Amino acid sequence: MDKYDRFITDILNKTEDGTLEWQPVSPSSYFEFIFQSQFAYQAFSTTYEKDKRKYTLVFVNKKIPGHHEDLDVTIERHYSEILVFESGTLLLTINNNYVDDDRLSRLGLQIEDSNSGAKDLLAGFD
Repeated sequence: MDKYDRFITDILNKTEDGTLEWQPVSPSSYFEFIFQSQFAYQAFSTTYEKDKRKYTLVFVNKKIPGHHEDLDVTIERHYSEILVFESGTLLLTINNNYVDDDRLSRLGLQIEDSNSGAKDLLAGFD
């Protein structure tokens, strides 16, 4: 497990135990930092603390159109990335080049599940 995997594991654990509280934000607020930002449709933000320093994490979901060569059809692929900021400066972008897509997807599901607005909406369906 490398440093990116350990970082994602820490984010996953802190999201699951409620230490990190993710709030929906407009992806357009971060367009200049998001790779292929025109495909971003959802974003969440939280404050992450490490060694007495505060970072802003922004989790972004994107749908990127592509072409399936064998079937000759247009498809949509879902991608996620995490932007890490300190004092408004982008320090790091974590995507599937650094960690497995499954881990990013799992984090996305945890974030959506932990979002208070979504919880309120779905509470009556338990």
